[in-house]
Amino acid sequence: MSDVEEGLPQDPDRLRETLALIHPVDLAELLDDVDIDERVRIFEVLDAEKAAQVLTAMPHDYKVELVDRIGEQRLAGVIDRMPDSAVADILDHLPAHKETAVMNRLDEQHAADITKLREYDDHTAGGRMTRNFVSVPETFTAGETIKAIQGAVDPHTVDFVYVVDEQKRLRGVLSLPRLMVNSPSTPVSQFMRKDITFVGPATDQEEVAKVAQKYRLRHVPVVG
Repeated sequence: MSDVEEGLPQDPDRLRETLALIHPVDLAELLDDVDIDERVRIFEVLDAEKAAQVLTAMPHDYKVELVDRIGEQRLAGVIDRMPDSAVADILDHLPAHKETAVMNRLDEQHAADITKLREYDDHTAGGRMTRNFVSVPETFTAGETIKAIQGAVDPHTVDFVYVVDEQKRLRGVLSLPRLMVNSPSTPVSQFMRKDITFVGPATDQEEVAKVAQKYRLRHVPVVG
């Protein structure tokens, strides 16, 4: 038994209280130092949101080993809160019967997004992109855009709002700070950034990284 395992409470309620004080990234590192049975025990007491953050941050090999031991219902509840690219990576390493069972338990739209993502190679922009974003019509005001964001997506991954025309073509991008300082009645078309840098779904991930570094972008839109 490792020092980490000896220091963790055996009572589930006390264990849950202890883990609540640990950042998900730090907890993912902690799980590196325990055996698989202890990983499962720890993972089972986490709430679904934190479990999703921990699983996303875990090293690939440990992640695959852990999800193979988790029940299908529990796994579906957790990965429904994870970025699409992380879910696709997990599903690619599950036995076919478990993959199907988990996909059947996911929200219909989430399952469709993940299926679309898996059509692309893992090392391309299409294979790494997330569909966890907000897009609004270019006729929207700042106030309407704020309402569209609320409750629509995971706040951990959404920093920008994308503005599209009637044909769903990308016309502009808004940062959340820029959105919040404008009057609710101001049309987003008046303050959105129109000089957009984007890549195609088949672009290699290394090229995407170069684009992001060159233009100092935190997110690079993928346009098909």
